[in-house]
Amino acid sequence: MALLVMVSAIGGPGIKEVLRRAEELIRGGKEVNIEYLLRLIRKHIPNSEWGGVVNNAISGLETALWDLKGKLTGLPVYELLGGKVRDRVAVYADLHAGAGIIETGSRRWVELASTEVAYNVENYVRRAREAMNMGGFRYIKFDVDVPEGMMETEFDRTFGMRIVKFVTSFIGGVRDAVKYDVDIMIDGHWAFSVPTAIAIARELAKYDVFWFEDPVPPENIDAMREVRLKSPVPIATGEKLYRLSQFRELIEEGGATDIIHLMCRGSVVYSR
Repeated sequence: MALLVMVSAIGGPGIKEVLRRAEELIRGGKEVNIEYLLRLIRKHIPNSEWGGVVNNAISGLETALWDLKGKLTGLPVYELLGGKVRDRVAVYADLHAGAGIIETGSRRWVELASTEVAYNVENYVRRAREAMNMGGFRYIKFDVDVPEGMMETEFDRTFGMRIVKFVTSFIGGVRDAVKYDVDIMIDGHWAFSVPTAIAIARELAKYDVFWFEDPVPPENIDAMREVRLKSPVPIATGEKLYRLSQFRELIEEGGATDIIHLMCRGSVVYSR
């Protein structure tokens, strides 16, 4: 099992309110004792043990506190966390659903789900080449979301091969265009049933993808395990897990994932 750490900024309604309450709790403190401050915040803010928007807010605050402590001590944060382990780390570019999302300006990202603006091979290929040529990335990630206009209902999770072929065809186009100069990851956004996720994984295997991330909802470890055991490509998950107990369950249950995709929105210390 491999471990990947990802730093991500994810907003949402309620984050400002959580941060205002946290500010009331820690304002005026003389020292940046991060563990103490986090325990204080979690004690007085409801539902901080269960993930979601509260943990997103606390995670952002914790990151800021580590940055502050680094500035006050004159040390990089990695020294405060135990020291440097390597000189270089591999990173990937998350390109979402191709160029269309980037070009929508002020439009909300989720609005694209009801259109097919972003869903064409040209957008995917263009973004891949931009990441390679301008950003120097050697790892790129794309979504395989289903446009809502192609769904029977907005809550569908099971799809036939017409949809499976549609959402994976873009990845085939990218592979044809960039050959093997980059590795390609795929994000399923927890959107599929077990049978559909397995069908998508089998199509993705034709294009030698690096991993298939979050093919099914993360709270169902048995479903994730079934997909992983029948998938010809590695499965990654962990983005929607926040607490140590959740990761412990994922690991101890066994066989549910090949790669733990650990986002730093539960705790920098937990990530370490």
